[in-house]
Amino acid sequence: MHRIIIKHMQETVELDIDPSETVDNLKNKVGSKLSIEPYLLKLTHKGSILADPAKTMEALQIGNLSVVYAHKLEKSQGPSEINEEVYKQETLHSADKPGPMKNPAMKKLFSNPDIMKGLLEMLPELKNENPELRKLMESSEMLEQMSKIADDPEYMNTQMKNLDIAMAKLETIPGGFNMLRSMLKTQKDPSALLAEERDRTSFKEGTTDIQPSNQPVPNPWGKYNFNPILEYRKQVEYMKECGFTDVCSNIKLLIKHHGDVDNAISEILSGSSMHSPLPDNKSHT
Repeated sequence: MHRIIIKHMQETVELDIDPSETVDNLKNKVGSKLSIEPYLLKLTHKGSILADPAKTMEALQIGNLSVVYAHKLEKSQGPSEINEEVYKQETLHSADKPGPMKNPAMKKLFSNPDIMKGLLEMLPELKNENPELRKLMESSEMLEQMSKIADDPEYMNTQMKNLDIAMAKLETIPGGFNMLRSMLKTQKDPSALLAEERDRTSFKEGTTDIQPSNQPVPNPWGKYNFNPILEYRKQVEYMKECGFTDVCSNIKLLIKHHGDVDNAISEILSGSSMHSPLPDNKSHT
């Protein structure tokens, strides 16, 4: 029976294990000691990952007072689980909260054209610049359609499909595309706006000088407002103890994960880092 040392961040525990026991047994014991699920554990010994669950301690040369480092992986949540959870939440919220158009006050608002006329009178610019909108808002039939669309989602989807079909047919007829463009009179082409600005200013007039700024220009080469070597020196030392001796890659991963050692080591163990900080003997045992 051998006694081995398990290190996880600032925590150190000792375990008694038989040389014939496997990596899977070691994970179960470490998980029970650290209160971590075994499938979330990654174990390393002398910079090598203990990936084969069937290998024994004797085959891995883990003897008395050997140091094994434990790292906790983040539990991933699949897209299907996320979508299902969001769908359940939306269903519960929609079941508890009635639609806004089912409110009697809103129904009364849309059923009374005089109220909509009063709203237009409060906005004279909207009324004068958009006569088509004024006609629509004064139409009782249009208000009824709006109330029905807001109250019935299926009816709204049907009307939107009909609108898409009508727009597609309109584009196919001669001059239909230009007709659609003329309908969007409030939207201007950005290139046309640039041409208008160019025509307003002649080269003879020149341009007025803008008051110079007194603010200092930021350093374009300065990526960080701190020294990562000093900031993450403890984390780098811990990663070197784990067997990850490439200091440059360690610092890059710590900057990426904002100093989180577990996430940095997890990225190394998962093999997703571009420059793995594992030492030269990268053989996974």
